[in-house]
Amino acid sequence: MDLQDSDRLLVGAAQVVRADAAVVSGSSYKFRFAIAVDADRGDLLVANEEGKSVTELTSPNDTLVRVISGSRYKLSTPVSLALDEGDLFVANAGGPTSPGSVTEIAAAYGTVVRVISGSSYRFKAPRAVAADGSDLFVANIGGNSITEIAASNGALVRVISSKEVRKG
Repeated sequence: MDLQDSDRLLVGAAQVVRADAAVVSGSSYKFRFAIAVDADRGDLLVANEEGKSVTELTSPNDTLVRVISGSRYKLSTPVSLALDEGDLFVANAGGPTSPGSVTEIAAAYGTVVRVISGSSYRFKAPRAVAADGSDLFVANIGGNSITEIAASNGALVRVISSKEVRKG
């Protein structure tokens, strides 16, 4: 089965259920509270929040390509993914001592391009990341804001807070 926009993927604690009801699970996939998927490029990418990893599978046979994990990737509670121009952007929700970050990984090679973090981004529990071809948009549930970032270099474009939206 090729992954299409119309296919549905249900994500569970230790498995992914495809539209054709096939279950993708097993210890080799390292799913541990799998929370987000991206079916771009014909591959399936799964963010594993508690496992602090991203699992990549090929479509249609669900062959394990790799598990991206370890300290060099700076994945801390990965909760959302976006692919843009060949790079994978992973929103890391952070925790009690970290406001969160976005890790950029060269998808073809699995190498870290950069970790986007710092007070100017005003990350506070980022929960979603989306890309439009030139910019990233990171939803921060703790700060009720959206952080817009230039995908090409990680520069801050702007932070849109709920207070600014209300002002019109």
